Amino acid sequence: MLLTAMLRASGIKAEPVWVERGAFASPLIAPNIYAVNHAIVRAEVDGAVWWLNPTNPIFAPSVTMPDIQERWALVIGADGIVRQDTIALSQPGRSVDVTFRERLSNGEQGEVDATLGLSGKPLMDLSIADRNQGKSASDKAICNIVAIEPGQCDVQRQAVGFLIPERYTARARVVDLRALDPRGSQYSFSRPGLLELWDAFARYKRNGQMSDLYFGAPEATRADVALVAKRTDGQARECAVRNRWFDLELSGKPAPDGYRYRYSLTRKMAWLAHDEIVSADFQKMVDQSRACVSGLQFTVQPLKG
Repeated sequence: MLLTAMLRASGIKAEPVWVERGAFASPLIAPNIYAVNHAIVRAEVDGAVWWLNPTNPIFAPSVTMPDIQERWALVIGADGIVRQDTIALSQPGRSVDVTFRERLSNGEQGEVDATLGLSGKPLMDLSIADRNQGKSASDKAICNIVAIEPGQCDVQRQAVGFLIPERYTARARVVDLRALDPRGSQYSFSRPGLLELWDAFARYKRNGQMSDLYFGAPEATRADVALVAKRTDGQARECAVRNRWFDLELSGKPAPDGYRYRYSLTRKMAWLAHDEIVSADFQKMVDQSRACVSGLQFTVQPLKG
């Protein structure tokens, strides 16, 4: 009510709202105050509707928090009349955008120089982690995004406060202790992390799981990677898998000083139902996606090898 009054005093149309906050809101059978557990504010800012939760520890302008998306809302109008509205599921935004150059020159180790662009939920989590665990702990999490097994890591970034910027940049220099896998006298490059999601879906079906799965607000990640080495046998490749759940794209090609590839994954939904996960169409998508990313592996000769 205080935020509503403050916005109205500033000339912004604002109304208090009752919602069911959490990962899932059951369909509303009969509108009443016992069907809700939280209060937020509906505001109209420059012609757009913002759903504001003033009790959150952070604020990202125009961003609807994941735990109040895709559900009904009971809006209390200025005339005292309550109407039912809908808070839509957000469109996928690019939440993680990584560009890095990795110099492969010391056996299986690599030296990474990375720039990370963060927004949305990952940036909100970083701000909360800075406050609760401290910046050093958050920096370690950034190092784990960049390297498979981070050793020495130096992160340069500004502090993240209550107000979340639209885009946030951090830079990291990391020694990756396991950039390559030793194979006898040779070294092999792969990115096992690209398979984690698809392997998890395969285990879900293999283990006979029955639950629906919640992922949070739709989001997209992207990586642009340059590998610097004496020689690689990586071949040009390009693959894409697009469906109603995910869009996956991977492209790579040899470069004069090594190999370069681009990867992106867009998740379009917040929930996956059990029946979807075990369907033939979903299994086909999982198989195609695993085949796409597992093809990114080749032999590397490091610069000092």
